[in-house]
Formats: sequence, C-alpha cells, structure tokens
Amino acid sequence: MRSVPRLRLYLDTNIFLDLDHLLGRKGKSSQLIREIANGRFEGFTSHFILSELAGVLKELGVPREYINKILVCVQKFPNVQIVFHEYIMFLDMPENILNTCVQCRDALHFVVAKYLAVDKIVTRDKGFKNTVDHVIPYVTPEQLIP
Repeated sequence: MRSVPRLRLYLDTNIFLDLDHLLGRKGKSSQLIREIANGRFEGFTSHFILSELAGVLKELGVPREYINKILVCVQKFPNVQIVFHEYIMFLDMPENILNTCVQCRDALHFVVAKYLAVDKIVTRDKGFKNTVDHVIPYVTPEQLIP
C-alpha cells in the first residue's frame, strides 16, 4: 500500500505569533501545528523566523525569559523543519521579487519557500499573499483546518 504524499507547508512568522494569541487572534494556528506534529502535513520555515519572533515579542513588551522559552519551544515542534539559508537559494531568485515584496523579509521567506518547493505558504499577511500567490498558493490555517 502506497502512502499519500503529505501537503508541504511553509509557515510564515505570524502563524507562530498566533500560537500564543499575542496578536489577539483566535485562529487555528495551534490546531494546524498539532496536525503537522501528528504527521498530517509537512511543515517548513526559515531560521529567520526566530529573529522575527524575538523582535516582535520584544516590541510587545514580553519579558526576555518568556521570549527565550517561546523560541526554544518553536525549535522543538515535531515535524516542523527550520531551514537555514544557503546562497544557492538566492541564485534563482526572480529579479523583481525585491521590488514586489512589501518587505525584504517577505522576499526572504518567499525564496526559501520556493527553493523548498512547498505546496502552499501559510500566512495571514495579505501584502505577502498578493506578492506570492501567483507562484506559490497562499492559505490561512482556517482554510486547511475547517
């Protein structure tokens, strides 16, 4: 019996922020992470999210000790691979990506997701969605977990 290939998902930073409801959302990010941990999906993200998470949490006034605990937890999520950037990822970067991405960090996430050949990017960032949706489909956690 052949196994069905799992959907490969690139998780944007805001999905991890959503886990602790730090942004005031009551979405399904936690449930999506559980589904990834249980093997329903393959999860990928960039190591860059660790610095993004730390920066946003610091801006929100979260104590340093709590930020450390969150970052350690994120790195231990089962079945979520944190990928380190390599120069090879940027060699095939479309020339216009830095012009079309709202923020440079969105371009970085896009390049890593494209290099990994993921099926979908999971994000709540509408600016990011408008940039990447024509290359890699964008979804929210709620679209994956009805």
